[in-house]
Amino acid sequence: MRRTKRFTSMLAVAGVATVSLLAAPPANAGPLESGTFDFTDSGTFDDCGFKVREDFRVSGKYSISQGTKKTGGEFFRVKQHTTYSGTFTNVKTGAYFTNDWHTNFRELPATIVDENGPVVTYQTKESGVWDTIRDSSGTVRYRSAGNLVFSYVFDTGGDGAPGGGEFLSEEFIRTSGNWQTWDTDFCAIVDELIGS
Repeated sequence: MRRTKRFTSMLAVAGVATVSLLAAPPANAGPLESGTFDFTDSGTFDDCGFKVREDFRVSGKYSISQGTKKTGGEFFRVKQHTTYSGTFTNVKTGAYFTNDWHTNFRELPATIVDENGPVVTYQTKESGVWDTIRDSSGTVRYRSAGNLVFSYVFDTGGDGAPGGGEFLSEEFIRTSGNWQTWDTDFCAIVDELIGS
């Protein structure tokens, strides 16, 4: 598919995490930061050979955990629930289809692999309904639901706050579920459903 949920989710997180420069509260307190987001946007693309307009809404909630003693207080785990609803319209003909998805993203506890930094390794899990694509009559044409697991090596930067650091590596670990859109060419779907 043209857009990954992980990318969209992390864009939403990045917008809030980069402003999280709070002093860490006591160890028994709640999350370092939590909140909600809700925005709409639209744009056009012609990657598929004709102009398509995408109108969408993304909303959700997130929390950023405090650092733990295990990582020297330097790794701030993110949890996020994201919902997307979009309409794709052939600008020339007005034909359209919709796509909806909702996912839950979470970072698992990290382990220090190098005290300098410190550098940590951790996994992420994201699960949910990744695509429900309906034609203009409301009939479901494609649906994907399942789980994704990735592993990362991350240099925290030692700044004591979320939003910094540097990813050193990323590895796809496994997937499970029913994926009708995993390896599907997005333009093939666009052409099938709203092509002229």
